[in-house]
Amino acid sequence: QWETTLNNSYDLQEQLGALVRVRQLILENNNLTLSDTTMNIIFKYMKDCSLPMLQYEALWAINNLSSGSHSRVATLINNKIIQTLFNLFQKGKCDLECQEHIIWTLGNIAGDCPEYRKLLYAQDPGVINLLVEVVMSWNIKELTGIKIPVSLRKITSWTFSNVFKSFEGYHLSQLNTHFITVLKTLLSSDDSEVVSNICWALSYLSNKNVELANSLIINSEILPQLIHILQQHDINITIPGLKVLGSISSGTDAQTQSLIDNNILSVFKDLVNTFDANEYIIKQIYWIISNIVAGS
Repeated sequence: QWETTLNNSYDLQEQLGALVRVRQLILENNNLTLSDTTMNIIFKYMKDCSLPMLQYEALWAINNLSSGSHSRVATLINNKIIQTLFNLFQKGKCDLECQEHIIWTLGNIAGDCPEYRKLLYAQDPGVINLLVEVVMSWNIKELTGIKIPVSLRKITSWTFSNVFKSFEGYHLSQLNTHFITVLKTLLSSDDSEVVSNICWALSYLSNKNVELANSLIINSEILPQLIHILQQHDINITIPGLKVLGSISSGTDAQTQSLIDNNILSVFKDLVNTFDANEYIIKQIYWIISNIVAGS
C-alpha cells in the first residue's frame, strides 16, 4: 500500500506518510527490494530543497539504505548518490537535520569498502574538503546564534574517521588548508565520542604516512593537545591516541624528541598506573618507550 501511495498519490501529506513507512521498512528488513520507480521518487524528494519535510524523510531513507548490505550501497553508487549528496551541500540549502543524514550516508559509504572511499576522494572537491567546509560553515552559523547539535558533530567526526582509512600522502596537496584547524577544533570538543573519532582519524592518517603525518601533527601543535587529552584517562580516547603517538615514536629522532619535550614519559607513568590491568594499553605504552630509548 505504501508503494502504491508513493507512486500514485499527488497529496504531499500522503507522500510524506509513505516515505516515513519506506524508511522504517528499509531499516527493519535488509532484504526489502524497492522498485526503480520508488527509488526514483526517493531521489526526487531527496534533491528537492523546497519540500524540507519530504527531503528529510527521503534522506533518512537513503541513510538507512547506505547502512545496509554492500549490494544496497552498490545500488546507491550506481544511482550516482555521491554526486547527488555533494551537490546538495554545494547548493547550501540543506538545513542541519538534512546535513546530518547526508554526512551519515557519506560515512556509511566510506565504511563500506576502500573502492567507495576512493570514489569519495575523487568527487570534486573531495570528501575531506567537503567535510572541512561544512564544519567551517558551523562557525558562521554559531555567530548568528544557531546551535549546532551534538549529534551532528558526532556523525561528522565519525565520518572523518571512516574517510581517513584510505588516506594516502598524495592527497595532502589537494586538501583545504584549513583541514588541520578543523580537526583541532573537533579535538577540543567537550564530547568524548567526537574526540575519540578524531583520534581514530589521526591514527589512520599517521598509520600510512608516518613522516608526513608526524610533521603535520607536530607542526600544527595537535601533539600537545593530544597528550593533554590522554590525561583524561578515557579508554576510548587512550587507545587511538596511543596509536598516533606510536607512529610519531617510529619517525625521525626529532619527531621522537617532540614526545619527550611534551612530557610524555610522566603522562605514561600516570597511564600505566591507571590502566595497569589493560594488557593492550600497557603493551602500546612500552612499545612507544622502546622506540624512544632506541633513539639517539
